[in-house]
Amino acid sequence: MTGQTISHYRILEKLGEGGMGEVYLAEDTKLHRQVALKFLPKHLTVDKEASERFEREAQAAAALNHPNIVTIHEIGEHEGQVFIAMEYVAGRTLKDIVSVGTGLVPGRGRDLSLHNAVPLPLTSRPLPLAQVIDITIQLASGLAAAHAKGIVHRDIKPQNILVDKDNHVKILDFGLAKLKGVSSLTKESSTLGTVHYMSPEQTMGKDVDQRSDIWSLGVVLYEMLTGKLPFKGDYEQAVIYSILNEEPELLTNLRQDVPSELQAIVCKCLEKEIEVRTQHADDLIADLKRAKRDSKPLFTSKQRPKVLIPAARKRRLWPVAGMILAAAAAALLIFLFSPFKVRVEPPESAHAKENSLAVMYFENIQDPQDKNKTSQMITALLTTGLSDSPRYLQVVSSQRLYDILKLLGREGLKVIDKNVATEVARKAGVQWMVTGKILKEEPNIILVSEISDAGSGKILATQRVNGATGEDLFAVVDKLSPQVVKALTLPEQAQKELERPISEATTRSQDAYRSYIEGIDNLEKHYYEDAERSFQKTLELDPNFAMAYYWLATMKNERGEYQAAKENIAQAQKFSAKLTQKEKLYIKSLEDSNSGNFDQSIKTLQEITARYPEEKDAYLTMGWIFYQKILKPAEAIRCMKTVIAFDPLCKDAYNILAYAYDGTGDFEK
Repeated sequence: MTGQTISHYRILEKLGEGGMGEVYLAEDTKLHRQVALKFLPKHLTVDKEASERFEREAQAAAALNHPNIVTIHEIGEHEGQVFIAMEYVAGRTLKDIVSVGTGLVPGRGRDLSLHNAVPLPLTSRPLPLAQVIDITIQLASGLAAAHAKGIVHRDIKPQNILVDKDNHVKILDFGLAKLKGVSSLTKESSTLGTVHYMSPEQTMGKDVDQRSDIWSLGVVLYEMLTGKLPFKGDYEQAVIYSILNEEPELLTNLRQDVPSELQAIVCKCLEKEIEVRTQHADDLIADLKRAKRDSKPLFTSKQRPKVLIPAARKRRLWPVAGMILAAAAAALLIFLFSPFKVRVEPPESAHAKENSLAVMYFENIQDPQDKNKTSQMITALLTTGLSDSPRYLQVVSSQRLYDILKLLGREGLKVIDKNVATEVARKAGVQWMVTGKILKEEPNIILVSEISDAGSGKILATQRVNGATGEDLFAVVDKLSPQVVKALTLPEQAQKELERPISEATTRSQDAYRSYIEGIDNLEKHYYEDAERSFQKTLELDPNFAMAYYWLATMKNERGEYQAAKENIAQAQKFSAKLTQKEKLYIKSLEDSNSGNFDQSIKTLQEITARYPEEKDAYLTMGWIFYQKILKPAEAIRCMKTVIAFDPLCKDAYNILAYAYDGTGDFEK
């Protein structure tokens, strides 16, 4: 075809071919750009099923607009032959990048041509860890976009992944994609795709969803890390047997520099039980970002506390602090990522604190993975709404409950069942816990909640709230909150203090609140840039959201952008009239700290801890001010020990503690 003009495309050269098409480089004579043209082979044009699958590739990919997916320009036909015009990516396939010695040997029998050739045994090379993580995050990002539109690729493999000279990744070939609302094709009930990369459910001809793509991506990740395939066999059925029955060799047996957290990520992608496997590409991205973050030195430019070092101490501080932090980091990493599931048990209170409560979890029946964060939003809103009367009801913060889950080795659970909730509530030392279910989100919200005794798990009261037509999440939580308070038989004054609409203390925009929750999640994971973007988005949706201004100010203040922080603090103060008392105190403390009034900032933080004794963030901030701003390292040590008593895995606390011990001359500690 080279030299021919088809429609308005002039064929320049052949790029390659496969079972489902031939690909040519062409020039778009109208728009003067290079494109790739993919043609269905002529001998398949009479195959209606193949033609339909080929056209569906274009439909699937054309529905997507993402930097990690090859863009489809149009679908056309030339002399009875269907073609797709798509973005041309100047690069190599991932297969070419990882392969070292691939080739072909002649077919067997009398035919010595390469027409019936079979591949030589694959020889691949492992890629650098940073490159592997970067490529996998890009692939997962592209798949997340496809899955959000109901599209499953079903043929993720190195041959279908393009990488350009800048290490930018593109997914191509949606020929096997499964679309919502499109009836399955006959052959799709069999084992289409490349067998080494197939999920267990795909090898058995079952219906597949996004988790099948995650399995395939896990295989690709394993291959990039080790240069080997996780499931092997000399023939197709042997490979399928391995996929269904065998476990891949541990990465650490094949490559010594693979951190154990990356081993855990690969194992989770390659779980044979689909319900145990990583459920969404977004989850994989979060895991990879965490692994990327934790594989860096303990201090980075974004995480390092701004410590004032007297000149006389500079020469000996860094070697000593370096050894302290290296040892602490090693101990923490051994604990956090040990494959033996060692865990620290949080201290369990001998007696539950009277009139104390934990809002644990609302199971989303309609959306078990809670993709819209409805469950998380209800839990956060109810916690905020019930926290405004600490004299009568002590509500455990979401942060404290998260820390206990982490200590119990259950961090990242998507669904918290009643047994786990009871265990966490008991460790938190509360008298009561609230759990619930979201029965419906559309058209009207329906919530059911239970109040249980945290010690025994016995249900004490239940509530059911039916949202009226047009009522949003805030209105429904406002109906639920007083029912919870009434069931707890709290004094009348407490009921009055807790009857204020929750939207007044937060926002009237569900989208703004969802973005705010994402920002808080990103802060917990130390994804500071992502957190800042989330809070900025929150303010675009609701410019009156006081706490979004507060968190932006906090991050800017820590970066030394004091004037910008001051402006955000002023906005937080402006819209703070109906915030909870605790939130008002945090804003006041930040305002004093920003203006250099550190003693007053400490007093305000102490007021918070007097009212909320387990408020970890207040102790962390106090310790930071004691050490860095007013040079009282002994006080900083006291604060950090308190934090570690709550959360033995708090890296920030160990970080400041190391500097504070140095400040007292206790170099061994």
